[in-house]
Amino acid sequence: MKKFVVLFTMLTTGLILNAQSTVEAFISKAADIQLNQCNVTRQEVAKFHESISTLKGEIDEKLEKLNEQAQADADQNEAIAKRNAEKKLTEEYGISKENMDKLKNKEKLSEADKEALINNALKQQGDMSLADAKKIAQMSEKEQQEYAEQYAANEMQKHKYNPSNEIGKNNTINIDLLNKQKELTAKIQADQYRIDKLYIDFENDDAERKIGFDNIQKWNAELSSLMGIDYGQGPKMEALAQKIKEEQIKICDNNTPRYQDILTKHLSMIKSSYQDYMELHEVTNQLSNEAIGIQSSEVDNSIFGLKLVNDYISKLSAAYYYKLYFPEDEH
Repeated sequence: MKKFVVLFTMLTTGLILNAQSTVEAFISKAADIQLNQCNVTRQEVAKFHESISTLKGEIDEKLEKLNEQAQADADQNEAIAKRNAEKKLTEEYGISKENMDKLKNKEKLSEADKEALINNALKQQGDMSLADAKKIAQMSEKEQQEYAEQYAANEMQKHKYNPSNEIGKNNTINIDLLNKQKELTAKIQADQYRIDKLYIDFENDDAERKIGFDNIQKWNAELSSLMGIDYGQGPKMEALAQKIKEEQIKICDNNTPRYQDILTKHLSMIKSSYQDYMELHEVTNQLSNEAIGIQSSEVDNSIFGLKLVNDYISKLSAAYYYKLYFPEDEH
């Protein structure tokens, strides 16, 4: 038995490390794409976008393979969960093999008999009636979550005052794991909120930026109206062109460094969020293994991590959006 545990630990650790190395390799590739703020040529910007396109293609190809594997694992888990559910009904919920066969053979079991069997099993397991179960099924997702949290809190309170009390027959709730799961989920959500807020705050702080773009549009329209036969409007056209150039440089200087600083913070946050997710995946697997005897696909770690990198690359592609003036265009 000890050898089996050691082997299992080695195998699962290997899978986790493989997922981690896959994601970290792509994070490293994303970090290797250099950012030079406004001191960049048009050719360098084109090369930058080419690098992003190449990396995104690699990630999409990897995600496609991982999603196929995840689906295969899910199908396998579905079959395992079905067998385990039947075992739980017979061994833990007090449903005999005969009644189990009746439940599976629906056409030979009346609705009343079926409800009676389920009602008896629910009461035996946790003092819940079928009517209560139906009521829960009609709740919204938020209401169900609130109910589950309240139920867990009540069970924790019972266990606190009566440590010897079983929380459900042969199905003790692992309070530490539930709390850890909740804590990690909150951390991941908080990271995502902070990332989103960085971009939202930047986009909302656009008053000066909007004035600059409006000025450029207005001056370009004036410049276009002066083109054609030379009536001595050359100096005015040169003055407008200079104003446009200066405004373009100003927009880049005021926005590009700030946006690229957000990108740097974003990349740092996804590294932290991915580590939290790997820990969450492990905790969730322990809970699901105890509850229904299955574990999520290990490729879920890689899928989550690569989606984080994909989101970053999507934002990274706009790194030079405010680079409007290139000196080489004048030659």
